[in-house]
Amino acid sequence: MDADIQERKLDKNFVLLDLDRDGCISQSDMEAAAQRFLDQIGKDITSPAGTEVANALGAPAGAEFRSVIAAIWRAVDPQGKGQLTKDEYAAAMTDLTGSGQLPELLRAVHRSFFDLADTNNDGVLSREEFGRLYGNSGLTPTEVDELFRRLDTDHSGTLSVDELANAAVDFYQSSDPKSPANWLNGFF
Repeated sequence: MDADIQERKLDKNFVLLDLDRDGCISQSDMEAAAQRFLDQIGKDITSPAGTEVANALGAPAGAEFRSVIAAIWRAVDPQGKGQLTKDEYAAAMTDLTGSGQLPELLRAVHRSFFDLADTNNDGVLSREEFGRLYGNSGLTPTEVDELFRRLDTDHSGTLSVDELANAAVDFYQSSDPKSPANWLNGFF
């Protein structure tokens, strides 16, 4: 894999997750990032919709989405430091990707967000639905439009759950500098 491309992607991801801009990410940053997505579709992390996401990710029935974020955080911070620098985050994500844990987790998270964003329940995300989901992600409107265009790999004008979930995994695993998934967190 092109180390420079992967480093730039993880750097951009880190910046988007470091919501308090303190140079480290923490579990509260991850919770706030998840809430940003849920805000776009009018849901709260503690709402029934947040619980649906948690349950879809394998949490016990009735568990809040925060419990899922806590589990994700334990995976990226196994030593329990409470926060990760950019380099520590990059190393943790690389380790998780290599271990095989990250792909299924990413697919599950993106499938859950997809289901919540698919407001007309037609099984695909329109540009509008995708725009609502990603509109508060830290990406510019231009980046959101470009991301939609690139992720629409079948050129249908909509996104399937597989296009979105596979892009999430491909973001961390792609060795192709032209992969559409490279844009998942905006231009890097």
